[in-house]
Amino acid sequence: MATPHRPQYFAINTDRDSYRKTHPQDTKGDPFRFWLQHGFGFMTPTPDNRMQVEGRLSEIKPGDMLFAYESGNRRGFIAAGVALERWDRISYRGKHPELFCDPAETYFQIKVDWNADFSCSLDEMQAKGVGSPGATIVPIRDEKNVDFLFHKLANLNGQPKLERLRTGEKADSSSAVLIDPRWDARELMNAAVTAAVALNDERSDEPLQIVWNEQALPATAVFSLPPGAAPGENELRAAALAGATFRSFPDPVDLELDSLAQRNDLNTETRREITARIGQGRFRAALLQLHGRCAVTGVSTPAVLRAAHIHRWADCADTPAARLDLENGLLLTANLDALFEAGLITFDDEGLIAISSRLDADARKSLGIHAQMRLYRSPSSTQRIYLQKHRARTHAARESDDRDSCATGADSPHIKLTSCVGSPVV
Repeated sequence: MATPHRPQYFAINTDRDSYRKTHPQDTKGDPFRFWLQHGFGFMTPTPDNRMQVEGRLSEIKPGDMLFAYESGNRRGFIAAGVALERWDRISYRGKHPELFCDPAETYFQIKVDWNADFSCSLDEMQAKGVGSPGATIVPIRDEKNVDFLFHKLANLNGQPKLERLRTGEKADSSSAVLIDPRWDARELMNAAVTAAVALNDERSDEPLQIVWNEQALPATAVFSLPPGAAPGENELRAAALAGATFRSFPDPVDLELDSLAQRNDLNTETRREITARIGQGRFRAALLQLHGRCAVTGVSTPAVLRAAHIHRWADCADTPAARLDLENGLLLTANLDALFEAGLITFDDEGLIAISSRLDADARKSLGIHAQMRLYRSPSSTQRIYLQKHRARTHAARESDDRDSCATGADSPHIKLTSCVGSPVV
């Protein structure tokens, strides 16, 4: 498999003001619609900047990101795209009279896949203290500019329409050009984490943290959100694309409860009550901030929601990071949490519920569970590992009851959690 090209970033002026002067009959005066229509970036060099434009175009490789901008009327950036080929080094004239009304005018073109949903005004850039481009084509190398533009891109669409294999008409070779947005997501995450570290504000103990390159930082600082705000779907996609993970801020109360639960002088009921309280502080607060609702029913009333460790806290002694890993957590209503902890329900690798045969139809109806229930978010690869551990643990806990069920010929009305020879099915 080809190694993805690490992208560079360029800003290209759409020359909107010049277009209006040469196309007075076009009341909209928007040359970029022609860029979209033909799938190119067009540049009209002048005698003074021709060599500079040619030099910049020569730097662009397939997979580099281009930002189209307009300097007039405070419009700023109006699209983001990916270069599909190298510049062909040809000077064109007369090919697009609708765009270049002077048949003698020469222009350059480069094939680009544009995403016109992206936009960022010059006023927004100035408010953030970053500079605007000031030439026909400019490389974007200033870290502050890159950070700002990719925050905007991630907030709009964490996985833009740039993720597919394409063969450029004039690519460097006959092999497919690999456009991998993970490179861009990692660039964004590096810049965002650097900015969050520099911010160093008073939110360092917020429950929801993002882990990147062995650093754990408040998610709101990384994504430039107000304190306590929940990341949106775009931020979650961008984090997943970059390979970042979410965790809860360590809670000393959980450690105290765990130490207390290890005492030998506690009866079973007291130990069970103490254990049930572990993870209901910052871990629960982090899950509430991240998801805000029951992972199955969608109920968003905090008073009835509990934080369930998929792989139990007590079983994570050898892997303490799993105790804080939010992939190891499910926000569930209290009845589902009790059933999940007891092993009477579990979830398969696709998120579909599996119900123990020990719950008959009346019990299911009273508890409000049914065979069509599922996790509203498909489990990630990491969460599937935790779910497999949950199924293995709860299978062992109910093994004798299920064997008895098989021996008497009782069939589960849903997914059998074990076969009659005792081997796990889910």
